[in-house]
Amino acid sequence: MPLVVFSVLCQLGAVLLLKQLALVLPVFTVIGLALHPLFWAALGCLGMQALLWQRVLDRHALAFVYPLNSMIYPASLISGWTLFGEALTLPRLAGSAVILLGVWLMSWRPAT
Repeated sequence: MPLVVFSVLCQLGAVLLLKQLALVLPVFTVIGLALHPLFWAALGCLGMQALLWQRVLDRHALAFVYPLNSMIYPASLISGWTLFGEALTLPRLAGSAVILLGVWLMSWRPAT
């Protein structure tokens, strides 16, 4: 299970790096993007996420682990609020709670 968490954290890291890049890149150009280290760091995070995810799929059923990817939504909401001062509204919090409830329901295994 730790690999799933690390996979989601890699995906979150990429999203946060790309958000920071959007804030610091004065004008969006493909060349400017390709030459910026934040872009390459984000790609590195996505590459690591892909490798970790492959390992997760080797060990667990897809129907069990795929819903856990949805943890990225509440994590990005909290990260956006703490790191970038983005709005943390009641509808967004409620939506995150629904997502987490759905993840729990889809990943819950009854005792056998």
